[in-house]
Amino acid sequence: MWRVPAVFGRELAPQLEEASHAAGFSAEEISASLTQTRVQVQTIGFAPGQPHLGKLPPAWDIPRLSRLTSRVPAGALAEAIRKLVLFPVSTPIGWRHAGQICFQLFPSDTDDPFVKGPGDELQFELVGVEVLAMMQSDPGGGARAGSEFEASKDMRIAQTGAVMQASLNGAPLVRNASHLLLAGRSERTKACMASAST
Repeated sequence: MWRVPAVFGRELAPQLEEASHAAGFSAEEISASLTQTRVQVQTIGFAPGQPHLGKLPPAWDIPRLSRLTSRVPAGALAEAIRKLVLFPVSTPIGWRHAGQICFQLFPSDTDDPFVKGPGDELQFELVGVEVLAMMQSDPGGGARAGSEFEASKDMRIAQTGAVMQASLNGAPLVRNASHLLLAGRSERTKACMASAST
């Protein structure tokens, strides 16, 4: 599962209040709902690397806008019809711009620019405008994957696919190398997107 920092509302996502009103939430309740709900990539489409995420709780069954919003920035998080859509490029939209991330959804200068695919799980984490601004220089926009688990038997894992910095129990994982996990031992993994030059 990926944890993705996001700002909800404020000047970065001006249609949060409209979305919360349509869903019957206060602005605080809507932010809590969006950060407490894990969503899955259902499909990629419209623009390269653009994930459509769902499914949100029934209260989020609100219609698309009746007219286009003239333009949202790359990283816009928009909502309609029990789904969230992340926009990898600046574009006009017919969805409500409720949140903003700085995660690069389609880093075209990497070997594998499709960093999200159908079935991947995301959960948004509420951060302030200033924190998100500090993450702008990070290609991963502060997004990270990670979990804690216990291996049921001895096994080996490897970090492959998109370029990222990954660790196992705090020690860096070497890309495309095999790493041993021992049965019965609690293991912690963490990963974050990295630039192609790392």
